[in-house]
Amino acid sequence: MRKLLFIFFCFSLLCATEIKGQTNNVPFTLDDRDRIIRLEEKVESLRNEMNAKFEVQNDKINEIKTFLFCVLNLYVG
Repeated sequence: MRKLLFIFFCFSLLCATEIKGQTNNVPFTLDDRDRIIRLEEKVESLRNEMNAKFEVQNDKINEIKTFLFCVLNLYVG
């Protein structure tokens, strides 16, 4: 019974400290907001660059597929 009470006490103590830790307010300044906006702009530009590179790669792969299909048709036909 004592072990059960001890475990319950430890668990309630852990829960109390967890709840207290979640109530602390973290200041969010305008500098933080501006930093997030700049970060989003950078991520968006990188995403656009990557999409453009992938489109070029897909075009090259499609050209190779078309060429191989033509070669295969010449070989079979």
